[in-house]
Amino acid sequence: MTPPSVWLARLRTAFPTWGFVHDPGRGVWTAVRGRHEFVQARSAIELYTALEGRR
Repeated sequence: MTPPSVWLARLRTAFPTWGFVHDPGRGVWTAVRGRHEFVQARSAIELYTALEGRR
C-alpha cells in the first residue's frame, strides 16, 4: 500500500493549482481550489480521477 505522503506528492505535482488534505481518521481525501471549489473522495485514486475529469 502506498503511503499517503507519496499520494499527496503525486496529487500536488499533477494538480499544482489545488491544495490537498488527507484525514485518515475520517478516511477522506479533500482537494481545495480557491474559496468555492472542493472535491472529496474516499481514496487518493478516486480523488485523482475526479480531478482529471475537471480538466
